Amino acid sequence: MGIPSPAALGNADFAQKPVGSGPFMVQEWAAQDHLTLTRNPEYSWAPEFATHDGPALLDEVIFRFLPEPATRLAALETGEAQVIEDPPAQDASALIGSESYNVRTFSAPGMPAHLMINTQKSPTDDLRVRQAIIYAINQDQIVQLGFNGLSTAAHSVLSPTTPSYNEAAAELYEYDP
Repeated sequence: MGIPSPAALGNADFAQKPVGSGPFMVQEWAAQDHLTLTRNPEYSWAPEFATHDGPALLDEVIFRFLPEPATRLAALETGEAQVIEDPPAQDASALIGSESYNVRTFSAPGMPAHLMINTQKSPTDDLRVRQAIIYAINQDQIVQLGFNGLSTAAHSVLSPTTPSYNEAAAELYEYDP
């Protein structure tokens, strides 16, 4: 949901060397390993709600790609990482209230976690079967049991924090066995 440079979009390397308009610039992208961003010294157009205007206060930010949730949690606990995303839900719940950690939950903009249904094969090639599956899934209960209540049920193809989200769409298939 960033604003890319129109001139950079035509560049064949854009997927690995994106150019944007924000407070950081891509310094290095090592596939499957890390992404290093450095401060954009020219940045001076922070939104009105920001408490700081001008170049970022950090010199750089390094994102390490750690696909296993337990590995991410271990990196946090050993001090290798300062922030992690999506730790195992039970472990994250245990960290709530800790003086050493801050657990934050939020609904990210875009498409929430979802399962795809193959509409080319029977019986899910029938719309009524797909609708029955959706009605039969208690998403709120899955969030409580599977994610210790640390997530939000996805009742639409877009997260509620996505611009142009339509609340009426989230009410189309409410749990109804």
